[in-house]
Amino acid sequence: MNAEFKLKDQIAGTATFVRARAGNLWYRTPIGFEFPVPFSELEEATFEAEIKGSFLIRYIRKHADMIAEARKETVE
Repeated sequence: MNAEFKLKDQIAGTATFVRARAGNLWYRTPIGFEFPVPFSELEEATFEAEIKGSFLIRYIRKHADMIAEARKETVE
């Protein structure tokens, strides 16, 4: 992750459902970071329109790491 991305800031507050697309539920944190939650990982879980950001930390971190890696590969 880059210096501007602070996970603690992302999980504060409530993440809001944005859309369902290509096998993912997309959520947005209060400060605007969007991340996917794969349908394949939902199993019997219920994902509401609004969820505490801390409950979604796994997905936020995973997507932020993927973005950071892609940026790193682009710069090199």
